[in-house]
Amino acid sequence: ISRASSSPTIEKTRHPLSESIASSFSSPPPPSPPLRHPVHAGKYKWQTYKEVCEMIQKVGSFIRSCGYGQGVKCGINGANCPGWIISMEACNAQGFYCVPLYDTLAISLAKQEGLLVSLDLASFEMVRKFKLPLMKLLESGNIDLCFSNQDEATELQKDEYNADPVAAVEFLAKYCKRNVVTLGHNGCIAKHGKEVRKLPQL
Repeated sequence: ISRASSSPTIEKTRHPLSESIASSFSSPPPPSPPLRHPVHAGKYKWQTYKEVCEMIQKVGSFIRSCGYGQGVKCGINGANCPGWIISMEACNAQGFYCVPLYDTLAISLAKQEGLLVSLDLASFEMVRKFKLPLMKLLESGNIDLCFSNQDEATELQKDEYNADPVAAVEFLAKYCKRNVVTLGHNGCIAKHGKEVRKLPQL
């Protein structure tokens, strides 16, 4: 919610929301409840505002380090998931134009408009179920930046390489110039062109 807005209604809504976030910024999240649909949802855990904020800063800084500045158009394609929201907020924080891409919008048209296309693999269950279309999407050459965790990347490159993070980064680098594989408490591995960096958790 914009702080610059002068609407009294928005200000009344923003104030308690901002106070709530500030008071619980670093508070431990509640325990994860039992899953109603474990087959479809998979395992998950709550994240604090602080953890999400730090991830937004990392993603935004990484995109900017690739040479893109304020005002660049950035397309985000992926399933509804935390990574999608984080990517969107990272774009907003850096002053990029965030353009959501869905299956109903051809990615090739987005590329013609000069957009950057980011792909989040969402979950290893999604990768397992939709591996063929995901591979076709990567092989199209239209993906500029790919985000995944270790399980998702391993599932995608199963039967082709050894199941380790470095191999996963190299596998994804065959299809997009920039990719990031997160390693939980061990940080992440990022590759841009020929440069590979292992970054610790902040």
